[in-house]
Amino acid sequence: MNTTSKAVLFTVGAYVVTLAIIIAIVAVAIVIVMSLSLGCSALGHALLVLWATIAGVCIASVIAVIVVMRKQTESGRIRTLLLAGYVAAMLASSVFFAFGLMVVFNC
Repeated sequence: MNTTSKAVLFTVGAYVVTLAIIIAIVAVAIVIVMSLSLGCSALGHALLVLWATIAGVCIASVIAVIVVMRKQTESGRIRTLLLAGYVAAMLASSVFFAFGLMVVFNC
C-alpha cells in the first residue's frame, strides 16, 4: 500500500473516530442536562460549554491529522487536498452539531 492510500485511510479513520467522540460527548451531555431541571439560562451556559468542547475536539483532531500528514505524504498537493477536505468535513460536522444542539436545547 502506497503512502497516499495510507494517508487517505488515516484521514477517513480520524474523521470517524472524531465523530464517535463528539457523539459520545453530546449524548452524555444531553442525558445529564435533561435529567436536571434547569432554566433557560442554565441550558444556555451548558450549550456554550458543549460547543466549546466540540470545537476543542475538532481542533485537536485537525492538528493531529496535520502532524501525521506531514510524516506520511511526500506530495504537497495530496497533503493540501486531504487537509482541505478534512478541515471542510470537520467544519461542516461542527456546524451540524451546533445547530442540532440548538434544536435539542430549545427553551
